[in-house]
Amino acid sequence: MVMKRFIWHVATPLVTGLLIYAFVRDGLLLLGGEPVTQGISLEGTLSGFVKYNLADGLWVYSLTALMILLWCGGVSWEGRFWILSGLVVAVVSEICQAFGGLPGTFDPVDMLCYVVAFIAANVNLYFSK
Repeated sequence: MVMKRFIWHVATPLVTGLLIYAFVRDGLLLLGGEPVTQGISLEGTLSGFVKYNLADGLWVYSLTALMILLWCGGVSWEGRFWILSGLVVAVVSEICQAFGGLPGTFDPVDMLCYVVAFIAANVNLYFSK
């Protein structure tokens, strides 16, 4: 049962996010020293969300789910700290981008995706057995 939950809630979102980074986004993945200049073309209103926000949300979901599984739902203060760690790292990195402390572009939609992913991981793992 634990392995099934790990595959569904940790591995699947992580691999999906990696595939988005590798094949959908432009100019990010280095293959043989050359950046990919053209990703898979997505059309429509969700294309920007899928290309730039979904992968980040999936990363937060995956890390939060992993911490919930490892820390048995965060019964202790240590467990709560680790369960919050993915959300905190994501939010702090986004804030650092806003002030030029990290490379990248601040995006409030990313922040929303982080929070939604964190809540979704908690709801899914606490209420699904």
